[in-house]
Amino acid sequence: MLGVRNQFKGKVCDIKKGAINGLVKVDVGNGIVFTSNTSIESIDALGLTVGKDCVVFIKAMEVILANEKLNIGTRNQVEGTITEINKGSINALVKLKVNDNITISSNTSIESVDALGLQVGKKAVAVFKAMSVVVATE
Repeated sequence: MLGVRNQFKGKVCDIKKGAINGLVKVDVGNGIVFTSNTSIESIDALGLTVGKDCVVFIKAMEVILANEKLNIGTRNQVEGTITEINKGSINALVKLKVNDNITISSNTSIESVDALGLQVGKKAVAVFKAMSVVVATE
């Protein structure tokens, strides 16, 4: 067990290998595909192939929230509805329901929550780089 809030079971649906790293796409269901930038060494050590069951991990601290999809070089942008905002003294844990099976948590500053006008029931987009997506096998 890992202390990572965002854990999703899925299947590898595509792998593109480069010289050092590869892009591993994982279908976590309902049309949601996460992309991971993973070393070739890890892809081979895990025996990742198309169709292989795996688990995707994304630390909540790596998930940035936006009001809409952004035109930036970030592969993973997932739209959903905010279901919960738990404010601490500096940060807030924001939960974004993407569909019945997927809720993504973001640990973001209260300043950002206020500046974006994030509220329960409003739409938002979870944004995270492929380098922040860790793939593991069971």
